[in-house]
Amino acid sequence: MSATAQIAAACHETLARIDSLLPPRPPAPRSLRLPPPLQLEPVSLKHKLREVGCTEATASVLAQIFAAAQSQLQKAYNSNFNAVVQELAATFNDGEQSLEQEYEDLQRARYVSDYIRSRDELRRRLLERVECARQEATSSVGDGGRGSFSDEVVAVLECA
Repeated sequence: MSATAQIAAACHETLARIDSLLPPRPPAPRSLRLPPPLQLEPVSLKHKLREVGCTEATASVLAQIFAAAQSQLQKAYNSNFNAVVQELAATFNDGEQSLEQEYEDLQRARYVSDYIRSRDELRRRLLERVECARQEATSSVGDGGRGSFSDEVVAVLECA
């Protein structure tokens, strides 16, 4: 057998045994799934704004601003929840789906609770600003004490 053939045969034998010589391959990474989105219930502010004396136009504008802020809050909570659940899922092994689901459910409950708290605080602060504007408008002496509630609300909006 020629030298080239001997080298080729030796290489072939070594390549055939290479799997037994190498360390075991790490398991394939689990495919990470996106969890279902959080069920974050929006609330409307328009009725309450009408109750505190806002005109229909002012109540509509303020309700739209609140709805936009609420939508941003929902997006932020869903985005953060997805990131946390994916990071958490990467720490579990294949046989731990029930434990993984349990942790996901705990995170889901926490994020929904925190969202409701944040949404309600946003609502409270907006109504508080509207009430302050209403009080300033009614205590205004420049127009006989009547004030301009809508103008005061516009001023609140400009500050926000």
